Amino acid sequence: VLGGLRPVQRCADLESLRRDPDPPLPRDAAAVEAVQDHLARAGALCHAGRYVEAQAATRAARVSLGGIAYPPVRTELLNREANVMGALGDYQASANRYTNLLEYAVRRRDWDAMAYALLGTLYIVGAPLARPQEVLDSAGLMLAVSSGGHRLLADAQNSLAAVLHQH
Repeated sequence: VLGGLRPVQRCADLESLRRDPDPPLPRDAAAVEAVQDHLARAGALCHAGRYVEAQAATRAARVSLGGIAYPPVRTELLNREANVMGALGDYQASANRYTNLLEYAVRRRDWDAMAYALLGTLYIVGAPLARPQEVLDSAGLMLAVSSGGHRLLADAQNSLAAVLHQH
């Protein structure tokens, strides 16, 4: 019977299996969905320039997350919090949150999250916090981690350009 089944496409894609996380545990599914809803709202509000409301949505997401250790939403929460803090002008808090994200991503071996955390940190430190030398000293690292894709490379180049403009 099993020999007659065609392989499921996702299961045949080894890269996808390595990259895609398992779904949340059934007992955590409702809370994870609530967090995702708050984060989607925060993202939309941030894009609309409504940063105070976006911050309230990230706080609601953190409360909904509680002690649930589902990595994809925890990663997204840390990233969204850093983005909103930066948009509100709280640059040191944003840099700290990006550092939290980087540490979390390193423990999880989440290479994409590491890259975004590093790029976010270097941008915040280099441009708004006006410490461009720290970024210029790390420019090679910034470009190296961004080699994972066109979007990462574009983000790295934009961040580096913003820092150079300040310098």
